[in-house]
Amino acid sequence: MKWLITTVSLALLMVIPAAGSTITWGPASLSDDNGGNFLAGATFMTSGSTATFTLPSFHTSGTFGFPSNEVDLGVSALISGDAITGVQFTYFGSFTGSAFAQFLQTADAAPTATGTFASGSFSGFIPLSSATTLNLTTRLNLFDEGFNAAITRIDFSLQTIPEPATIMLFGSALAAIVALKIRRRR
Repeated sequence: MKWLITTVSLALLMVIPAAGSTITWGPASLSDDNGGNFLAGATFMTSGSTATFTLPSFHTSGTFGFPSNEVDLGVSALISGDAITGVQFTYFGSFTGSAFAQFLQTADAAPTATGTFASGSFSGFIPLSSATTLNLTTRLNLFDEGFNAAITRIDFSLQTIPEPATIMLFGSALAAIVALKIRRRR
């Protein structure tokens, strides 16, 4: 049993440097239908497989849904070492009364996710064919219905899996170590 633990540990040490994935986010774009007022103070940050937009000024109150109160954003991601198999999106905001938000979320060739929500957070997931690049676009509309509606943050989190080459490299390293162990026993 001890040799098996040693073998697997050595195989992992041989593969880990080659298996590390790197995710590069950007460029990011933002626009609104309110002369830039919804974008005041907006930021874009990334950390590993997660990208976050903060929108401290995207809110409306008492306009009964007019004008349309729209923000559009886009971002791309590039990964090396792994493949992107999906993206989880989460919208954070606050709503009172019958206020709600409408969203249209796209991720490359995957079917578009659309819907409405009126809760403090709303999450969805878009599965993708294995890809090394991803382009996301989001359209958000606020409808305050005479109350208050706001979206303050949008998070994107990538789901990834190792590429087949990384899996083959791990298998090869494991097989080589097992072969050396068998050879030493003879």
